[in-house]
Formats: sequence, structure tokens, C-alpha cells
Amino acid sequence: MQLLGYDREEELLGQNSHQLTHHTDPDGQPYPEEACPNYRVMQTGDPLEAWQDEFWRRDGSRFQVETYATPLWRDLGSVFGGVVIFRDISEQKRLERELEQQATHDRLTGLYNRGFFDQVLDKEIGRAARYGHPLSLILMDIDHFKAINDTYGHLVGDEILKGLAASMARRLREPDTPAWWGGEEFIALLPATQATEARELAEGIRKQVADEAFPDVGHITISLGMAELEPGESLKDLTRRGDDALYAANSAGRDQVRMA
Repeated sequence: MQLLGYDREEELLGQNSHQLTHHTDPDGQPYPEEACPNYRVMQTGDPLEAWQDEFWRRDGSRFQVETYATPLWRDLGSVFGGVVIFRDISEQKRLERELEQQATHDRLTGLYNRGFFDQVLDKEIGRAARYGHPLSLILMDIDHFKAINDTYGHLVGDEILKGLAASMARRLREPDTPAWWGGEEFIALLPATQATEARELAEGIRKQVADEAFPDVGHITISLGMAELEPGESLKDLTRRGDDALYAANSAGRDQVRMA
């Protein structure tokens, strides 16, 4: 009763339980009663165990629940009602999301970490091979980052890493996957993207970073290397070619894009 925001049992007596707690989907669309798992228990007589859903409170807020529903049978073998038990699992779900975030994201930059990125890349390589779609990646690092750390300190360096991560993410498209690669290096996976498109996107990131003023330091530059997946190429070989292209960009004077 309290979970739903009501003070007295009398306020709940006689109300339709679905309309009370389950009337609308989280996206705002109506939730038909016949689509409700609890309702189906009353129609089929099959109990419902550990179903996770969202209920509505009296004040219009939502909370996540785990529900159990048991039908009530008449002597003649027909269902005349049911008992629904639910518990608030909002905190449990919050902790699960937090653990997932820690497992898949870099704590400083907020981008995906290298381990998770490798999983995504491996999956996208398989998808590209299966459907014949192009796939490209961009590797980038901050020019003279050690000098920045030595001059301004590691706290300022950390802020630059966070700022660069945010700047890169803003420039990338919805299907792209940005990640922290290690040290001052970042990587971005570009599904369904040919080398010419990837180069244009990489140039856009380079120019955007060069035009942006970072706190305490001012303007910085980055170098970028990019590679397009070749037929039969492995994850290791694709990232190696991207890394070679990045090395070439650094060797040629930095603040530029090189293609593998």
C-alpha cells in the first residue's frame, strides 16, 4: 500500500488492480489489460513467477518491481481471481546498472573500456563479414601529452582526457562506438563506414579539438590513424593497422590524420 503511495486500505478497495498500477507503458503508451502478465494468470490459471516490470504510484512516478501471481480456483475448477505479490527492486536495478557501468566503462572518461570495446569490435567484424558491409576504426592520441602532464600536473591532464572524450563523442554518430584505449589514446569504431567517410569524420574530430579551448591549457592538438577492415582480417590485425597509421601521423609531425 505504502509502495503505491496510498495511506489507507479503503482507498484501494474495489479498484481494478491493472488500472491502478499498470495502466501505461513507460513510454507513455496505453498498456492493455489483456497484455498484462498478471491478467493472463487469471485467464490461463498458470502462475507467474519473478516477472520484472514497472508499476505506477499514486503521484504518477514509476518504480521497478518483481511480481508473483497465483490464481485462485473455485471448487468446480474455474479461476475467480488471484493473488499478486510484488516487491520494489529499484535499488537492486540501480546497483546492477552501476556494476555494469564499472565493468564496461572507463571510470575517468566515461567511455567504454578496452575490454568491452574488443567485444563490440569482434561482433562488428563478424557482422561486416556476414553482410558485406564496410567497417572502419579511428585511433587517436593527444599530441605532447607527457609535456602537458609535466607542466600542468596530472589533475589537469585528467581533465583534458575527459574533455577530449566528450568532444569526440559529440562528433561521432549514433551507431559509432567510442572507447578509451589506454594512456592518452582513444579509439572509435565506425560500422557501415568506408575509409573515405572515416577520414572525413577523423578530420572533423581533429579540427573540432584544435578549435576548442581546454581549461588551464588552452588549445591542444591530436593525431589520428584510421583503417578500414579488409576481407578476412582479424580484430588484432585491424587494430594493428590503425595503430601503425597513428604512429605514421605522429612521425610526420602530429596534428594530422593518416590512413592505413
